Amino acid sequence: GVFPCDFAWGVSANSIQVETAPTQFADPNVYLWNVSNNGELIKLQGFSAPPLRRATHCADYATVRQQVDEIRQVGVNHFHFSLNWSALVPSGDVTRPNTTLLGYYRCFTRQLLLANVTPVVTLWHHTRQRSSLPAPLDAANRWLNRKTPEAFANYARLCYRELGENVKVWITLNEPNDEMVSYQEGHQMLRAHALAWHVYDREFRRTQGGKVSLALHM
Repeated sequence: GVFPCDFAWGVSANSIQVETAPTQFADPNVYLWNVSNNGELIKLQGFSAPPLRRATHCADYATVRQQVDEIRQVGVNHFHFSLNWSALVPSGDVTRPNTTLLGYYRCFTRQLLLANVTPVVTLWHHTRQRSSLPAPLDAANRWLNRKTPEAFANYARLCYRELGENVKVWITLNEPNDEMVSYQEGHQMLRAHALAWHVYDREFRRTQGGKVSLALHM
């Protein structure tokens, strides 16, 4: 057979390698270089450079460049990865997100686009080992908590707002295909998906023009 020209070839990873801080020069000392034409550095005693005060740039993250380059070399045009809900909103309060991690995800998706790779982003990836829910929800019945779908919708709104400029393909829930997931939990997950879908439809679809679905293998 023949694949259509717009067929999406991609690879997927449950998560990406994340830096907690950008890579920057940490040595405050001042040096003279090549004074005797020998290529050596001579430290000037008693002098130090002022601290670096500038905004973080995507180029500061070495792991972003490395991972995007590896993806580009594979030759695919889509890359699917999952965000970490518990790390992005550790307290459960979307008004106090992990801004460093948000900035990293923003840089990662932007660099994918610059490499002509479309980011496909999952909001929540189920694993049997851990719930990946914020700590307050994890300690309060997880998906059986009636408040979890609403909390998920608020988290989705945060991600759409902060990352939607670069991300046009969203997956709310990625294959919670585990026999340990109960019928009641599955029902709550479907509610969460519906709420997150409607958030995008009402508040972001007109301006961002993206798509929201789920990877259904339940």
